[in-house]
Amino acid sequence: MISKKDIAVNDYKTTFDEKKLTHEGDIIVKLSAPYNAVIIDKENEGMLVSSFCSIIRDVKSIDKKYLVAFLNSEICQKQLERSVSGSIMSILSNGKLLDLLIPLPSMEKQKEIGEFFEKTIKNRILFEKIISLEEEKLASLIADLEDR
Repeated sequence: MISKKDIAVNDYKTTFDEKKLTHEGDIIVKLSAPYNAVIIDKENEGMLVSSFCSIIRDVKSIDKKYLVAFLNSEICQKQLERSVSGSIMSILSNGKLLDLLIPLPSMEKQKEIGEFFEKTIKNRILFEKIISLEEEKLASLIADLEDR
């Protein structure tokens, strides 16, 4: 999921190469650790992708949700970390991204993994909201003690 609080908003007075703007269905991979990946939805189309990210576009032979689940997995993160070890800055190159060894189970299994990954992310967001609300309530309860 894309966190709106982490997005920089700038009013540029120029146009950008269409290839550098997000399209629905693109997979964006951050090229610095942690090497997070996300699928762009309709709401997040048209964002400019910085040089610190890579766009994976027009994926046909692999389920996109599965690919994002794999890219965010501990197995993949370790593979990526090994590929940049020894570098002064741990910035991943597009070439190293292309060299990833991605296991390809059946399309049915890919879809199952992708759907479970999406469900897990949605649950994480929901749980974080619940915890935040509970922390606010606790702070309010404690603040009420000062008023006595």
